[in-house]
Amino acid sequence: MKASGFLLCVIAVLLTQPPARAALTEASAIERGMAQPRVRALLEARLEQAEGERLTAGRWENPEVEYSQENLDLPSGRSEETTWWLRQRLPLSGSKGLERDAAGMALEAARARVDLERRQWRARIRTRFHDALAARIRVEHLADHHRRLQRVATMIEQRVARGDAARYDSLRMGQELARARSALAEARARQQTERAQLFALIGGDPETLDGALLPPAAERGDPDLEQHPQLQRLAALGQSASLHARAARRAAWPEVSLGIGRKTLDEDDYSADGNAVALSVEIPLFDRSQGEAGRARGRVHEYVADHALTRTRLRAQRSALQTTLAAQRESARGLRQVMTRGEGSLGDLAESSYGAGELGVMELLDAWRTELETRLQYLDTARAARATLIQLQNLEGQ
Repeated sequence: MKASGFLLCVIAVLLTQPPARAALTEASAIERGMAQPRVRALLEARLEQAEGERLTAGRWENPEVEYSQENLDLPSGRSEETTWWLRQRLPLSGSKGLERDAAGMALEAARARVDLERRQWRARIRTRFHDALAARIRVEHLADHHRRLQRVATMIEQRVARGDAARYDSLRMGQELARARSALAEARARQQTERAQLFALIGGDPETLDGALLPPAAERGDPDLEQHPQLQRLAALGQSASLHARAARRAAWPEVSLGIGRKTLDEDDYSADGNAVALSVEIPLFDRSQGEAGRARGRVHEYVADHALTRTRLRAQRSALQTTLAAQRESARGLRQVMTRGEGSLGDLAESSYGAGELGVMELLDAWRTELETRLQYLDTARAARATLIQLQNLEGQ
């Protein structure tokens, strides 16, 4: 009974413990960050503005209702005339339809802009994630180096007390230990800053990060850069400007206004009423929309040229990123090969030789510093390669 009761208590304690939280990966960070309400609201606001402009473009002008009453005192008596008018301007040139089509293309350009901003948000989250991951690994390397120095510093103090080592070794190791402690403190502060920036971007409480800094090789292929949001946006803006130019040319056509009314006349000895129709035609004498048409043509030429230049720039940028990524990965792999830990480690061999009296403290510190610098250089190179891959995937839309 006692054993079974103890077992039940253990099970109850285990069941009441909160489940262990899984480490935060790059994919989960992106998912969490893109689900942030402020991010979604920002992206949706772009589309709402463009949709509002599309709904207002190409509308007919509102009809006008006019009421007038005229009273006259005539020699024959009093005369009262009342008139009702309903007037409407009729855009027979078809420019309103072209303006609606142009606003529709502007909406497509806004969608492409939102797609581009969505890519940029994902890239920003990925960059912050790997910055925080690299900061954590840097702290681990420096903490390991600090522990090594502390261990040997203690050993040196014991040897100095026995008279087996010079006081110089103790002083030299003390200075090196102070430098390592300072570097570790700075790295921990940087780690906290990077983590704070990451979770300020994606929301939630700080968690353990899980991932690899050195990226895999980029996928080979030739993705269609014409699907890049920047090119799609410029193409849509060019079509919108072209439609605006056509609408401006048609706006030079005369516009017609139609009026339908009812008129009544009352005098002392008789009254009369009847219908009234009015038709007016605008004379395009001073304003024939030449300026609007010229500005629209200029925008068309601007977007066409910008589209061609952007396509060339994106292709050159992709080629440069592919070359840079390959070089960075090769450099990082070379550094990783010389970072083998265990019995073959440079630092471990130097420490064993120092303990056996075969090396001095300067040679030991030099070996440890070389090993630390190699590890940190690998970390920086791997982080640079990851940043390059993020830029390349962002450009290709992966």
